[in-house]
Amino acid sequence: MRAKFEEMKSKDLKPDIITFNSMISGYGKKGDMGGMSELFNLMLAMGIQPDEVTFSCLMDGCNRAAQCEKSNQIFENLFANRQDLVTSTTFSIWIDGCGFSKQTSLLDGVWKKLTIWRKKPDSNVFNSLVEAWLRNHNLPKAVDVLKNMQSRGLPCSYKTATTFLSQYLAMVEKALEGNMSSSTTLSFSSLPPPPAIQLLQNLCFKFRKFKDMDEKLDLSPADKREFMRAIQDIPWLKHFAIKVSRTLR
Repeated sequence: MRAKFEEMKSKDLKPDIITFNSMISGYGKKGDMGGMSELFNLMLAMGIQPDEVTFSCLMDGCNRAAQCEKSNQIFENLFANRQDLVTSTTFSIWIDGCGFSKQTSLLDGVWKKLTIWRKKPDSNVFNSLVEAWLRNHNLPKAVDVLKNMQSRGLPCSYKTATTFLSQYLAMVEKALEGNMSSSTTLSFSSLPPPPAIQLLQNLCFKFRKFKDMDEKLDLSPADKREFMRAIQDIPWLKHFAIKVSRTLR
C-alpha cells in the first residue's frame, strides 16, 4: 500500500476520496481488516473526510471478514450522529451483516429505524431484509417484509423474487434433510414436492442472469407451464406469483 502512495507522489498525484474508497473496497473484498483500518486512518491524517461510500465499503469489508459486530457499530454510530451519510446501500449492508451473524433482535429493530430515517428506503433495503429473515429460517417475517414493500408501492423486482425463491428453497432442502431445529417457523404443510424444488432451483439460476427488470426470461413453453404450476403449489408464493408470471409471457 505504501508503495502505491509513493508511486502516486512521484508522479505528483495526490490521492483523493475516490482513491481511498477504491482501495478500502479492494481490501474489504479480501476481508483485510488491517488494510482497511490503515487506509482509513491515513485518509483522516491527510485531512480527507470519509463519505457515505467510505463507510459502506468499511461495513461490507467487516461483514466479509465475519466481523459483523464492527459493521453494526459503524452503522449505529452513523445512524445516531450522521444520518446524512446513511444511504439505502449502507442500510442494506447493515441488514446483511445482521442476517449473517443471526442477530435477529437487530433485524426486528429495522422497522423502527426506517420510521425515523430521514430518507425513503428503496427496494434493495427490503431485498436484504427478506434474505436476512429467510437466512434465519423465519418465513413469516420474510413474507411480512414483502407485503410492507408492496404497500409502499415498491416493485417486486427479479432480485426480490430470486432472493425469496432461492432462500426459501434452501430452507426447504434443509427441512427435508432433517437439518432444521425444532424451533423453525417453516410450515411443513407448505413444502413443495422434491421435483418442484429442483425445477424452481433451475429456474432461479436462470433468474440471476437478468439485471434489467424489463428483460424476459429465456424459458421454453414447457418450462413456463411447469414453473407456474409449481409456484402455485406453494402457498407462501401465491401473493406475488402474478408478478412473476408477467415475466414469463
